[in-house]
Amino acid sequence: LDIACMTAPWLYIVGFVVTFTPLFTKTHLVYMAYLNPEIESITLRWRDLVRTFFILLLPNLVILVTWTFISPLVWTRRYNASIDSFDRHVESFGTCSSENARPFLITALVFNIGSLIVANYQAYRSHNIHTEYNESCYIDISMVSMLQA
Repeated sequence: LDIACMTAPWLYIVGFVVTFTPLFTKTHLVYMAYLNPEIESITLRWRDLVRTFFILLLPNLVILVTWTFISPLVWTRRYNASIDSFDRHVESFGTCSSENARPFLITALVFNIGSLIVANYQAYRSHNIHTEYNESCYIDISMVSMLQA
């Protein structure tokens, strides 16, 4: 169960990066068009997505790998005081815990929420851009929803 404990942060963080990368990339390109009005069209290329993906993923991987090797989450079972007639514990509960998980969690949250705030700022600044970039409105809504969650 120790492995299952440590997979939860991996899945949450890598899942966030996978879902957030296209939104951040598109918002950044629209923001660049906002800053430079001479740009006539925006083309989202795979190269842009891959670059943004690795920029967001690599710091998270460093945090996760360091966390996994230095202070991984461990499954701990605790027994309640109730005992049956054969002197066995009747109830127990388990949790994933680690003595030093807080710095890793805070670092990951600061980096990911910081990038989400930057993307929301860029979306806010460029929300009045031309109508041919109309999908930016929906991207803005989804990123604000992510920030609220």
